[in-house]
Amino acid sequence: MARTPTRRRAHTEAADVAAAARALGRTTGHADFASLGAVGAVIRDRTGTTSREIVGRHLGPVLDYDRRRRTRLAETLWHWFAAGELLAPAADALSVHPNTVRQRLERVDDLLGPDWRTPEGRFHLHLALRLHRVAGPDRTTDPVADHGSAVAGR
Repeated sequence: MARTPTRRRAHTEAADVAAAARALGRTTGHADFASLGAVGAVIRDRTGTTSREIVGRHLGPVLDYDRRRRTRLAETLWHWFAAGELLAPAADALSVHPNTVRQRLERVDDLLGPDWRTPEGRFHLHLALRLHRVAGPDRTTDPVADHGSAVAGR
């Protein structure tokens, strides 16, 4: 009987990793906390505190703006990163003109300041977007949530 909590924890962790991998678009292959990189390290924090702090600090103003204005800045950022930070492929994924993507990124500049455009800033923002996606935010208010819910910040 002493092994039951250990098995239960192992099963929960495996389910968390699988859900996170799916939320990030990984549908094949092996996944564990390490293979998810920085996201895996953060979601291993079972409380979700670290994840919420990163999302709040680096993405919070964008999410607040999207909620208040019913815009798609977070979704635009998601597709822009997925497109290798190129306007045209991001625009195609969003079914908008590349100038629309450029204008949305300029709005992000207004909300986050120019530091998000630095390599370190882009890393933090991309990590925050990935954590937000993995956390399974409320789909009724979050345009980025086109995935199953997962682990961080439950």
